[in-house]
Amino acid sequence: MAQASNDSTLNDQFAALLSADGWQLLSTIDPSMVASKDAAWTLNEKLRKEGHDPQVVRAVIAQSELRFKARVKFGPFADSLIFTPAGLEQATRLTIAGLHARRFTKAGATHVADLGCGIGTDSIALASAGLQVTAVEKDETTAAATTLNLMPFENATVIHGGAEETDLAGIDGVWLDPARRTDVAGSTRRLFDPEAFSPPLSFVEKLVDSGLDVGVKLGPGLPHEAIPANAESVWISDHGSVIEACLWFGKLKRENVARAALVIDKDGAHELTSDVAAKDDPADRSGRAGSAHLRTRRCSHPLAPDLQALGKHRRPSTR
Repeated sequence: MAQASNDSTLNDQFAALLSADGWQLLSTIDPSMVASKDAAWTLNEKLRKEGHDPQVVRAVIAQSELRFKARVKFGPFADSLIFTPAGLEQATRLTIAGLHARRFTKAGATHVADLGCGIGTDSIALASAGLQVTAVEKDETTAAATTLNLMPFENATVIHGGAEETDLAGIDGVWLDPARRTDVAGSTRRLFDPEAFSPPLSFVEKLVDSGLDVGVKLGPGLPHEAIPANAESVWISDHGSVIEACLWFGKLKRENVARAALVIDKDGAHELTSDVAAKDDPADRSGRAGSAHLRTRRCSHPLAPDLQALGKHRRPSTR
Protein backbone atom coordinates (compact mmCIF):
# COMPACT_ATOMS: atom_id res chain seq x y z
CA MET A 1 0.00 0.00 0.00
CA ALA A 2 1.32 3.42 -0.89
CA GLN A 3 1.66 6.07 1.75
CA ALA A 4 -1.44 8.30 1.82
CA SER A 5 -1.19 11.27 -0.53
CA ASN A 6 -2.72 14.23 1.26
CA ASP A 7 -0.75 16.48 -1.06
CA SER A 8 -3.25 18.73 -2.87
CA THR A 9 -0.62 19.37 -5.56
CA LEU A 10 -0.55 15.66 -6.45
CA ASN A 11 -4.36 15.53 -6.53
CA ASP A 12 -4.46 18.58 -8.81
CA GLN A 13 -1.87 16.97 -11.07
CA PHE A 14 -4.01 13.87 -11.44
CA ALA A 15 -7.06 15.94 -12.28
CA ALA A 16 -5.10 17.69 -15.01
CA LEU A 17 -3.56 14.43 -16.24
CA LEU A 18 -6.97 12.79 -16.64
CA SER A 19 -8.43 15.68 -18.60
CA ALA A 20 -8.94 15.12 -22.32
CA ASP A 21 -5.92 17.29 -23.19
CA GLY A 22 -3.75 15.77 -20.45
CA TRP A 23 -4.36 12.15 -21.40
CA GLN A 24 -3.85 12.86 -25.11
CA LEU A 25 -0.66 14.82 -24.47
CA LEU A 26 0.76 12.10 -22.19
CA SER A 27 0.34 9.57 -25.00
CA THR A 28 2.67 11.62 -27.21
CA ILE A 29 5.55 11.86 -24.72
CA ASP A 30 8.35 9.31 -24.65
CA PRO A 31 9.66 9.24 -21.05
CA SER A 32 13.23 9.46 -22.34
CA MET A 33 12.36 13.04 -23.34
CA VAL A 34 12.57 13.96 -19.63
CA ALA A 35 15.67 11.90 -18.80
CA SER A 36 17.33 14.93 -17.19
CA LYS A 37 16.18 18.13 -15.50
CA ASP A 38 17.42 20.17 -18.45
CA ALA A 39 15.52 17.96 -20.89
CA ALA A 40 12.35 18.25 -18.80
CA TRP A 41 12.69 22.05 -18.68
CA THR A 42 13.17 22.25 -22.43
CA LEU A 43 10.09 20.10 -23.03
CA ASN A 44 8.10 22.20 -20.56
CA GLU A 45 8.88 25.37 -22.51
CA LYS A 46 8.13 23.70 -25.85
CA LEU A 47 4.71 22.42 -24.79
CA ARG A 48 3.71 25.77 -23.31
CA LYS A 49 4.69 27.57 -26.49
CA GLU A 50 2.46 25.13 -28.37
CA GLY A 51 -0.45 26.46 -26.32
CA HIS A 52 -0.99 23.67 -23.80
CA ASP A 53 -2.36 24.62 -20.41
CA PRO A 54 0.56 25.10 -17.94
CA GLN A 55 -1.09 22.89 -15.31
CA VAL A 56 -1.58 20.12 -17.84
CA VAL A 57 2.04 20.45 -18.96
CA ARG A 58 3.30 20.19 -15.37
CA ALA A 59 1.18 17.08 -14.77
CA VAL A 60 2.28 15.37 -17.98
CA ILE A 61 5.96 16.07 -17.39
CA ALA A 62 5.75 14.89 -13.75
CA GLN A 63 4.12 11.62 -14.86
CA SER A 64 6.65 11.15 -17.67
CA GLU A 65 9.49 11.61 -15.17
CA LEU A 66 7.97 8.90 -12.98
CA ARG A 67 7.62 6.59 -15.99
CA PHE A 68 11.27 7.14 -16.90
CA LYS A 69 12.36 6.34 -13.34
CA ALA A 70 10.06 3.31 -13.29
CA ARG A 71 11.79 1.71 -16.28
CA VAL A 72 14.36 0.33 -13.81
CA LYS A 73 11.63 -1.76 -12.16
CA PHE A 74 9.23 -2.36 -15.03
CA GLY A 75 11.18 -2.05 -18.27
CA PRO A 76 9.06 -1.01 -21.27
CA PHE A 77 5.81 -1.67 -19.37
CA ALA A 78 6.53 1.45 -17.33
CA ASP A 79 5.47 3.52 -20.33
CA SER A 80 1.94 2.08 -20.06
CA LEU A 81 1.45 2.54 -16.32
CA ILE A 82 0.34 5.45 -14.15
CA PHE A 83 2.38 6.22 -11.03
CA THR A 84 2.41 8.27 -7.87
CA PRO A 85 5.80 9.02 -6.28
CA ALA A 86 5.08 6.95 -3.15
CA GLY A 87 3.38 4.23 -5.19
CA LEU A 88 6.42 3.80 -7.41
CA GLU A 89 8.75 3.67 -4.43
CA GLN A 90 6.95 0.71 -2.85
CA ALA A 91 5.74 -1.01 -6.03
CA THR A 92 6.75 -4.62 -6.63
CA ARG A 93 8.88 -5.28 -9.71
CA LEU A 94 6.76 -7.07 -12.30
CA THR A 95 9.04 -10.12 -12.46
CA ILE A 96 8.77 -10.53 -8.68
CA ALA A 97 5.02 -9.91 -8.80
CA GLY A 98 4.87 -12.83 -11.23
CA LEU A 99 6.44 -15.06 -8.59
CA HIS A 100 3.87 -13.92 -6.05
CA ALA A 101 1.02 -14.66 -8.48
CA ARG A 102 2.40 -18.14 -9.18
CA ARG A 103 2.03 -19.01 -5.49
CA PHE A 104 -1.70 -18.33 -5.67
CA THR A 105 -2.26 -20.26 -8.90
CA LYS A 106 -0.32 -23.28 -7.63
CA ALA A 107 -2.37 -23.22 -4.42
CA GLY A 108 -5.59 -23.37 -6.46
CA ALA A 109 -6.82 -19.86 -5.62
CA THR A 110 -9.50 -18.37 -7.85
CA HIS A 111 -10.28 -14.97 -6.31
CA VAL A 112 -7.54 -12.95 -4.63
CA ALA A 113 -7.93 -9.74 -2.64
CA ASP A 114 -4.91 -7.45 -2.98
CA LEU A 115 -5.27 -5.41 0.21
CA GLY A 116 -3.28 -2.19 0.07
CA CYS A 117 -2.60 -2.66 -3.63
CA GLY A 118 -0.70 0.58 -4.21
CA ILE A 119 -0.49 1.32 -7.93
CA GLY A 120 -1.50 -2.27 -8.66
CA THR A 121 1.56 -4.10 -9.96
CA ASP A 122 0.85 -7.25 -7.93
CA SER A 123 -2.79 -7.03 -9.05
CA ILE A 124 -1.60 -6.85 -12.65
CA ALA A 125 0.40 -10.06 -12.22
CA LEU A 126 -2.49 -11.81 -10.45
CA ALA A 127 -4.96 -10.76 -13.17
CA SER A 128 -2.47 -11.78 -15.88
CA ALA A 129 -2.42 -15.25 -14.30
CA GLY A 130 -6.17 -15.51 -14.88
CA LEU A 131 -7.25 -14.96 -11.28
CA GLN A 132 -10.21 -12.84 -10.27
CA VAL A 133 -8.72 -9.85 -8.44
CA THR A 134 -10.21 -7.37 -6.00
CA ALA A 135 -7.67 -4.57 -5.52
CA VAL A 136 -8.21 -2.41 -2.44
CA GLU A 137 -6.42 0.90 -1.85
CA LYS A 138 -7.08 3.40 0.93
CA ASP A 139 -5.50 6.44 -0.74
CA GLU A 140 -7.88 8.01 -3.24
CA THR A 141 -5.28 9.27 -5.72
CA THR A 142 -3.40 5.98 -5.70
CA ALA A 143 -6.67 4.10 -6.18
CA ALA A 144 -7.33 6.24 -9.26
CA ALA A 145 -3.91 5.28 -10.64
CA THR A 146 -4.63 1.61 -9.93
CA THR A 147 -7.96 1.84 -11.76
CA LEU A 148 -6.15 3.05 -14.87
CA ASN A 149 -3.43 0.41 -14.55
CA LEU A 150 -6.00 -2.39 -14.33
CA MET A 151 -8.21 -1.17 -17.16
CA PRO A 152 -7.02 -3.90 -19.58
CA PHE A 153 -8.21 -6.63 -17.20
CA GLU A 154 -11.92 -7.45 -17.06
CA ASN A 155 -11.20 -9.86 -14.19
CA ALA A 156 -9.98 -7.08 -11.88
CA THR A 157 -11.98 -4.66 -9.71
CA VAL A 158 -10.63 -1.70 -7.75
CA ILE A 159 -12.13 -0.60 -4.44
CA HIS A 160 -11.27 2.66 -2.71
CA GLY A 161 -11.20 1.68 0.94
CA GLY A 162 -9.20 0.31 3.85
CA ALA A 163 -7.78 -3.20 4.03
CA GLU A 164 -9.21 -3.87 7.47
CA GLU A 165 -12.75 -2.85 6.45
CA THR A 166 -12.90 -4.94 3.27
CA ASP A 167 -15.59 -7.60 2.95
CA LEU A 168 -13.74 -10.82 2.08
CA ALA A 169 -16.79 -12.96 1.33
CA GLY A 170 -16.03 -15.16 -1.67
CA ILE A 171 -12.27 -14.51 -1.42
CA ASP A 172 -10.02 -17.56 -1.18
CA GLY A 173 -6.62 -15.83 -1.19
CA VAL A 174 -5.28 -12.57 0.24
CA TRP A 175 -2.17 -10.64 -0.71
CA LEU A 176 -0.94 -7.66 1.32
CA ASP A 177 1.82 -5.10 0.89
CA PRO A 178 1.51 -2.97 4.05
CA ALA A 179 2.64 0.65 4.05
CA ARG A 180 6.00 0.74 5.80
CA ARG A 181 6.76 4.44 5.72
CA THR A 182 5.42 7.42 7.60
CA ASP A 183 5.49 11.12 6.81
CA VAL A 184 7.61 13.20 9.21
CA ALA A 185 7.97 16.93 8.61
CA GLY A 186 7.43 16.57 4.87
CA SER A 187 9.76 13.61 4.35
CA THR A 188 9.20 9.87 4.58
CA ARG A 189 10.70 7.65 7.26
CA ARG A 190 10.95 3.88 7.03
CA LEU A 191 9.20 1.85 9.73
CA PHE A 192 10.62 -1.41 11.12
CA ASP A 193 8.07 -2.38 13.79
CA PRO A 194 5.58 -4.75 12.08
CA GLU A 195 2.80 -3.43 14.34
CA ALA A 196 3.42 0.10 13.02
CA PHE A 197 2.73 -1.00 9.43
CA SER A 198 -0.60 -0.24 7.81
CA PRO A 199 -2.21 -2.72 8.19
CA PRO A 200 -0.14 -4.25 11.01
CA LEU A 201 1.20 -7.81 11.03
CA SER A 202 -1.37 -8.73 13.70
CA PHE A 203 -4.11 -8.10 11.10
CA VAL A 204 -2.38 -10.56 8.77
CA GLU A 205 -2.39 -13.17 11.53
CA LYS A 206 -6.12 -12.61 12.09
CA LEU A 207 -6.75 -13.34 8.41
CA VAL A 208 -4.73 -16.54 8.69
CA ASP A 209 -6.61 -17.56 11.83
CA SER A 210 -9.88 -17.11 9.90
CA GLY A 211 -8.76 -19.84 7.48
CA LEU A 212 -7.63 -17.71 4.53
CA ASP A 213 -4.49 -18.42 2.49
CA VAL A 214 -2.39 -15.29 2.91
CA GLY A 215 0.81 -13.85 1.48
CA VAL A 216 2.41 -10.63 2.70
CA LYS A 217 5.30 -8.59 1.36
CA LEU A 218 7.53 -6.95 3.97
CA GLY A 219 10.89 -5.21 4.01
CA PRO A 220 14.04 -7.37 4.06
CA GLY A 221 14.96 -5.89 7.44
CA LEU A 222 12.03 -7.67 9.09
CA PRO A 223 13.08 -8.79 12.60
CA HIS A 224 13.31 -12.56 12.57
CA GLU A 225 11.69 -12.81 15.98
CA ALA A 226 8.57 -11.13 14.52
CA ILE A 227 7.99 -13.93 12.00
CA PRO A 228 4.99 -16.09 13.01
CA ALA A 229 5.83 -19.74 13.65
CA ASN A 230 3.30 -20.93 11.04
CA ALA A 231 4.78 -18.87 8.19
CA GLU A 232 7.20 -19.68 5.41
CA SER A 233 9.52 -16.69 5.02
CA VAL A 234 11.39 -15.97 1.79
CA TRP A 235 14.00 -13.25 1.30
CA ILE A 236 14.50 -12.20 -2.32
CA SER A 237 17.61 -10.70 -3.88
CA ASP A 238 17.25 -9.30 -7.39
CA HIS A 239 20.50 -8.67 -9.27
CA GLY A 240 22.45 -7.76 -6.15
CA SER A 241 19.76 -5.95 -4.16
CA VAL A 242 17.87 -7.62 -1.31
CA ILE A 243 14.43 -6.20 -2.02
CA GLU A 244 11.84 -7.94 0.15
CA ALA A 245 10.86 -10.62 2.61
CA CYS A 246 7.62 -12.50 1.94
CA LEU A 247 5.60 -14.48 4.44
CA TRP A 248 3.33 -17.28 3.18
CA PHE A 249 0.54 -18.98 5.10
CA GLY A 250 -1.93 -21.82 4.58
CA LYS A 251 -1.84 -23.57 1.19
CA LEU A 252 0.55 -20.85 -0.08
CA LYS A 253 3.22 -22.16 2.27
CA ARG A 254 5.40 -24.94 0.83
CA GLU A 255 5.67 -28.22 2.64
CA ASN A 256 8.91 -28.68 4.58
CA VAL A 257 10.10 -25.09 3.95
CA ALA A 258 10.35 -22.67 6.87
CA ARG A 259 13.00 -20.26 5.57
CA ALA A 260 14.29 -19.56 2.07
CA ALA A 261 16.59 -17.17 0.25
CA LEU A 262 15.90 -16.65 -3.46
CA VAL A 263 18.69 -15.08 -5.50
CA ILE A 264 17.94 -13.82 -9.02
CA ASP A 265 20.84 -12.90 -11.28
CA LYS A 266 21.83 -12.89 -14.94
CA ASP A 267 21.96 -16.70 -14.91
CA GLY A 268 18.44 -17.16 -13.58
CA ALA A 269 17.08 -17.92 -10.11
CA HIS A 270 18.72 -19.95 -7.35
CA GLU A 271 17.18 -20.83 -4.01
CA LEU A 272 18.48 -21.93 -0.63
CA THR A 273 15.82 -23.43 1.65
CA SER A 274 15.61 -24.77 5.18
CA ASP A 275 12.89 -26.81 6.85
CA VAL A 276 13.62 -25.26 10.26
CA ALA A 277 13.37 -21.68 11.49
CA ALA A 278 16.85 -21.77 12.95
CA LYS A 279 18.58 -18.80 14.52
CA ASP A 280 21.00 -18.85 11.59
CA ASP A 281 18.68 -19.15 8.60
CA PRO A 282 19.36 -18.99 4.85
CA ALA A 283 18.92 -15.22 4.80
CA ASP A 284 21.59 -14.62 7.45
CA ARG A 285 24.34 -12.57 5.83
CA SER A 286 26.93 -13.98 8.23
CA GLY A 287 26.99 -17.17 6.19
CA ARG A 288 26.62 -19.28 9.35
CA ALA A 289 23.50 -21.00 8.04
CA GLY A 290 25.21 -24.35 7.57
CA SER A 291 22.74 -27.03 8.59
CA ALA A 292 21.82 -30.55 7.66
CA HIS A 293 18.37 -29.19 6.89
CA LEU A 294 19.53 -26.82 4.13
CA ARG A 295 18.81 -27.56 0.47
CA THR A 296 19.75 -25.70 -2.68
CA ARG A 297 18.01 -25.79 -6.02
CA ARG A 298 18.13 -24.11 -9.40
CA CYS A 299 14.78 -22.53 -10.32
CA SER A 300 13.88 -23.36 -13.91
CA HIS A 301 10.50 -21.63 -14.14
CA PRO A 302 10.17 -18.32 -16.01
CA LEU A 303 10.11 -15.28 -13.74
CA ALA A 304 7.92 -12.85 -15.66
CA PRO A 305 4.11 -12.95 -15.67
CA ASP A 306 2.20 -13.05 -18.94
CA LEU A 307 1.67 -9.35 -19.54
CA GLN A 308 0.49 -9.34 -23.13
CA ALA A 309 -2.90 -8.16 -21.93
CA LEU A 310 -1.35 -5.04 -20.44
CA GLY A 311 -0.80 -3.26 -23.73
CA LYS A 312 -1.66 0.40 -23.93
CA HIS A 313 -4.38 1.86 -21.79
CA ARG A 314 -7.75 2.68 -23.21
CA ARG A 315 -8.46 6.37 -22.91
CA PRO A 316 -10.60 6.99 -19.80
CA SER A 317 -13.94 8.72 -20.06
CA THR A 318 -13.76 12.43 -19.22
CA ARG A 319 -17.52 12.95 -19.01
